[in-house]
Amino acid sequence: MTVSRVLNGSAAVRSETRKRVQDAILELNYRPNLMARNLARGQSMVIGILYQSDDSPELAPVVIAALKSIRSLGHHLVLEDVESSTSPTRDDEELIRQLALQSLDGLIVTPAIAQRQSLLDRLTEQGMSVVALGPGGDDGNFARVTHDDRSAARALTRQLLEKGHKRIAFVSAGSDHTASQIRKRGYELALTDMDIALDPELVFDGEPDLESGAAAIDALFERATPPTAIFCANDRMAAGVMSRASQKGLNVPEDVSVAGFDDAGCVGPVTRPRMTRVQLPYAQMAEIAIEYLSGEVFPGGLKNCELKGPKHMEINSVELIEGESVSPLN
Repeated sequence: MTVSRVLNGSAAVRSETRKRVQDAILELNYRPNLMARNLARGQSMVIGILYQSDDSPELAPVVIAALKSIRSLGHHLVLEDVESSTSPTRDDEELIRQLALQSLDGLIVTPAIAQRQSLLDRLTEQGMSVVALGPGGDDGNFARVTHDDRSAARALTRQLLEKGHKRIAFVSAGSDHTASQIRKRGYELALTDMDIALDPELVFDGEPDLESGAAAIDALFERATPPTAIFCANDRMAAGVMSRASQKGLNVPEDVSVAGFDDAGCVGPVTRPRMTRVQLPYAQMAEIAIEYLSGEVFPGGLKNCELKGPKHMEINSVELIEGESVSPLN
């Protein structure tokens, strides 16, 4: 017990006893078992990040920001991947058992999994402290950090309108994709702002991938009056639109303008022409999540953030990146 008090810096140890213990530690080259010490305190000092292995373009900025944030807390970071719910190689219960064995102090769930309500509910039922990044359903017992997708999509659509485009298509990632539907609502509101009726023929429902982008422009340019601009719910679909446009002999942006919505900077910056898109604050979201997990409460006084509830923080400032894939309508 005396050795433990010395290692923990307790004042309840006489100075001469403290010196003898410290001398013995140096002589024996003793190293404390940090894991055992933390477990005895009820902490593992480990925070996990759960991501989907086939769909997590935001993983890099989330991990980098999380690593920077946890250093001051003395924590470590572990990553655990979960396969797509459409083609799993292990069920959720097996994943939950494996996570429980790690005795994590907290778990950050990346956007691709943030909509899997049943999985998040089961994690919290096991006593895990969970923060989901991105929009989803009823939050229940876990925390969530979101960004204002609707306002961002509205602003991007408004920019297209200000450049003279009236026939603006929207390429959705599907009706079951929460973030895509929120972005679609922003697109609709921008049209309403300008008294432009929504044309159902200018809305294409696909999947959040390159192939759906290619299929979208094929379908949209079979219309009697094709769109002059295409707004895609993510950058990968927008890249698919741009690639297929080139194959069809269409020039971007001269023949059709194309805009995307951030995939963490993995696609948009490398397209030619460089894509106009919304960039989302994934690094800031991760930093806020770490702060929440360190104290079970969201930090106060954050710039451009709004506390939507005790367990819901929304970042209401996103960045519009001006690329070269959008031009004024001639």
